[in-house]
Amino acid sequence: MLIRQWPHGKKGDVRWRIRLLQTPQELSLIYKTRNQLNQRVAANQISFYIYLDQDSGFHHGFPSGFFGSPGNLGTIHIDTGCIDDPNVANGCSTNPDILDRVHGTVMRIAFDPQTPGKFVGVNIEEPENWGVLQTGRGYDLRGVTKVIFDVRSPDGATIQVGVGGCNTAFLTIPATWTTMTIGLNALSCTPDLSNVHIVFAVGTNDMHAPRGGTVLFDNIRFDPVPTSQQAALGFPLGNQTFGVLPQQNVPIPPDQLLRNLTTIYESGLSLQALLARGTAEDLAHARVIADTFDDALHHDSHGDPLPSAPDGSVGLHNGYDNGDIALFNTQSPPKLGQAGDVRLAGFTATQLCSPSGFCLVLDDTTGGNNAFAILDVHFISSLPVRQQPVCKAWADTRPVRSIWDVS
Repeated sequence: MLIRQWPHGKKGDVRWRIRLLQTPQELSLIYKTRNQLNQRVAANQISFYIYLDQDSGFHHGFPSGFFGSPGNLGTIHIDTGCIDDPNVANGCSTNPDILDRVHGTVMRIAFDPQTPGKFVGVNIEEPENWGVLQTGRGYDLRGVTKVIFDVRSPDGATIQVGVGGCNTAFLTIPATWTTMTIGLNALSCTPDLSNVHIVFAVGTNDMHAPRGGTVLFDNIRFDPVPTSQQAALGFPLGNQTFGVLPQQNVPIPPDQLLRNLTTIYESGLSLQALLARGTAEDLAHARVIADTFDDALHHDSHGDPLPSAPDGSVGLHNGYDNGDIALFNTQSPPKLGQAGDVRLAGFTATQLCSPSGFCLVLDDTTGGNNAFAILDVHFISSLPVRQQPVCKAWADTRPVRSIWDVS
């Protein structure tokens, strides 16, 4: 374990004092912790979720693409923060004290009774409101062969699901949680995986929902992971959260508040811990964190930018959204983020944070938290050359910068 003490040099230069812990218990704990760090860093590159939990940083797409026969859009209802309760008719608990450690939150899609000739559905799409705007770029999902999701229906609803404009046959959903796997080659057509705007679709019609229906979804993801996602940059998730009833006004429960938050001090310490052990896996994941720091520094949010100093110096926000560090597309108004900007952490609360409906968390900055990124730079440079990864990183007296040298 590294015990960091500074300065130790006669001229005040930074050095690192190392104490080797000897007991098996200490060594076991250290290795377990660093293995967990590797799992946290790798999580965004080894999964591609469409829905995991409300406000999860691992999400891709927005449930904004409502479609249906004329005058029928008001017959579909979505709740992305449902807490599963099998004893409630619509499947969602109203108990403010509930804590779901199994499913977290789930997504409820409910259909009113469909009258003759009517149909309705929703596309989870990228970018938001793509069905109306028809702008932006779609995901490159090449490498994916199936979509997997957990699902149940309190009333045995019958629905279709789809990807990229291609659908399944109608499926009757059981009342208990079931994992369904849909091969993309089993859909009604072959989606163009190089440019997918509709990542998941759910719909029904009068023939299959004359009395309406309710469906709960969880853990919607693609498998295998798209090739393009395997090099994605992102900070490791800082907190494990569970399912709580989302609040629209203060007080906001911690499990809602911290859902996607990752702080720069946690990422900075994670990088140091991985470099200290220095396995090939550790170094690879340390580089992901450092590259993400570099990306965040140079692609601040247009909607909530940090001010720069008179000399042009810039800094990092105290917190970011975990998962992909960058916005995939330019946000729809009133949001101001541009494609490539950092994604900032926050939570959904339509009343508390109107008009966007999204409350930002730790979007400010402090010198103390930025110091952890600077310490990472000094930590890398202080390691023996044989222990350094294939990177060289350093900071000057103005912007914090990391520069990679793979020569």
